Order: sequence, then structure tokens, then C-alpha cells
Amino acid sequence: MVRMRTATRSDSLRAEIQRRNAAQAVEQAKNDLAVAEAALTRVVGSPEPLTAAPDSLEDSGLALDEPSLRKLAETGPSVQVASASLEASHAARQSSWSDYLPAISASYQRGGSGTGTAFFERDALDYQGSVRFSATLPVFDQFQREVRNTQSKVAEDNAQAALRDARLAAVENVTRWLGVYHTAAQRVESQKASVDAALEDLRVQQQRYNAGGSTLLDVLASQTQLDNARRDLIRARYDQRIAKAQLEALVGREL
Repeated sequence: MVRMRTATRSDSLRAEIQRRNAAQAVEQAKNDLAVAEAALTRVVGSPEPLTAAPDSLEDSGLALDEPSLRKLAETGPSVQVASASLEASHAARQSSWSDYLPAISASYQRGGSGTGTAFFERDALDYQGSVRFSATLPVFDQFQREVRNTQSKVAEDNAQAALRDARLAAVENVTRWLGVYHTAAQRVESQKASVDAALEDLRVQQQRYNAGGSTLLDVLASQTQLDNARRDLIRARYDQRIAKAQLEALVGREL
């Protein structure tokens, strides 16, 4: 077009810049793919390089309804951890009262002695035994018992607050990830329609190009639109599966 004087040299230079940017984007995409495959290989622990299979699997949905998920989340792993911490704090507080109790100890000692003419020969030994009992009653230890008792009570109160917050956080997270899951599911259906439309548009453009009714740029633009639609579909499916995995982590079972 420049030689035919229907375009300027500036247009030609802009086209060259676009081509170089596109080539750079291709190289960056190849590098990102290689890094992602290396990360996948490391996570799986495979001695051979792995690559992800095409994303064509449909999500089977959730096995439980929303009220059941919220109920399970209130007794999920994070809540169980907080509940165990509360039980440990309660036991520690109860044991702190043992500092006020007297300490009683008992001991028994028995020994014998004798004489003999040879080193390995002894006469009958005379044995003696003693039994000892002792009791200690703590009266004043500079308020150390009171400090430990107060600390254990504060720890138990904190554990109770943590358990209550864990239950509320579980319900909140279930609500959040349910919203993400349903939104991603709608995006999946929308992107499926976009992919079908892009496929049809590409088919029409290829026929028009074969008949001389459109240019190669029109075909490439339709191909780009199809690639973008497929990419967005994969992202929507990925977001849906991440949301489902988060829900499974909250309830502590597969859905």
C-alpha cells in the first residue's frame, strides 16, 4: 500500500511495531506456558514433564444445598481446631487451681550392712528401714498463683472468642464462595454461547474469504475472537472449581 501510495510510511512503521509486539507477546505466552507446566510437574512430583489436558470437563455441581453447607461449615475443620483449643484452655485453667492445694509426698528407704573376712563373703546383714511422709502447704508465693490463674482464665476467654469467630467466619466464607461458585457457573454458560458464536463467525468469515468477500485480516480477527472466548471459558471453569475446592475445605468433605 505504501508503494501504491495508498498509505504513508508512518502507517507501515505502525504495522511493523504491531507485528513486533505480537511476536513478543507470543514469546511471553510460550514462556508462561513453560513455567506453568514446570510448576504443575513439581506439584504432582512427576519425574517427567507434564502438561495440562484441554479443559473440556463439565462441573457436576454441588452435592449439598446451601443450608446443609452452612450447617456443615459451622462444624468444619477450622471450627474443630478452635473447639479443641478451647478445651485445652479450659483444662489448663482447671489445672491452675492445683497450685492452691497442699503437696504430699512419701518415701521409703531400706538398707543393710555386715562384715566378713573375705571380699566376697559376708555375714548376715543387718537391715534397717525408714518411712517418711511430708506435706507442703503453699501460703504465699508473691501472687504467682494468682497470675497463672488469671492468665489461664484470659486464655480460655480468648479461646471462646476465637471459637465464636471461627463459626461466624465459616458461615461468611461459605456465603462468599457460594456466590463466587454460582457467578462462575453463569459465566461458564455465557462463555459457552460466546464460543459457539465465535465459531460460527469464523466459519462465515472463512467462507467469505474463500469467495473473495473478505480479507485475511477479517479471518484472523474472528480467530482471535474465538481464542479469547475459549480463554474466558477456561477462566470461568477454573474460578468455578476453585470456589468448589474452597467450599470443600470449609466443610471438610468432597462435594
